[in-house]
Order: sequence, then C-alpha cells, then structure tokens
Amino acid sequence: MGLKKIELSVGELAQRAGIAPSAVRFYEDQGLIFSRRTPGNQRRYHRAMLRRVAFIRASQAAGIPLAVIGEVFTELGEHESPSRAMWEAASQRWIADI
Repeated sequence: MGLKKIELSVGELAQRAGIAPSAVRFYEDQGLIFSRRTPGNQRRYHRAMLRRVAFIRASQAAGIPLAVIGEVFTELGEHESPSRAMWEAASQRWIADI
C-alpha cells in the first residue's frame, strides 16, 4: 500500500478537481489557492487545495463571487482547507446577506 501523494502538479489538481489547468492558475492568481515552485519552476499544490477548489466551485455554483469566497479563506493558513463548520458558517452568512 503506497502513501498518499501530498503534492500535486497543476494537471493533477485540475484533473482531480474536474477543472481546467487554466482555472487552477486563475484561482492561484486570485489568492484562493497556493503552490510552491520546484527547482525546475513547476507549481506543486498541497492536497488541501483540492478541498479549497471544491469549496470554490460549490460557492460559485450558488452564485457567490470569488471576492466573497476569498474573504472566507482569510481565516485559513496557506495549507489549510475549509472545514464543514466553515462551510456552514459561510453559508449562513451568505443566506443572511440575501
């Protein structure tokens, strides 16, 4: 039994998240997800970014703008992913704003 891969390439993250690699780079440019660079200047994403992307996609599907989603992420460290409690709190806040 192998160990789970901790870091993913742009393509791996995109494939697992069901989005285009350009969307991964866009989310990073917006400060929603983070990567480190290898000595060969390739991006590597911590596995926690998978949950962040899922949170982003679910929020966008509900009509939440990226800027508002980013406000929720300010409570997280770079390698942290949103918890269920964070999703519930954000959802309640967004519902109250409607």
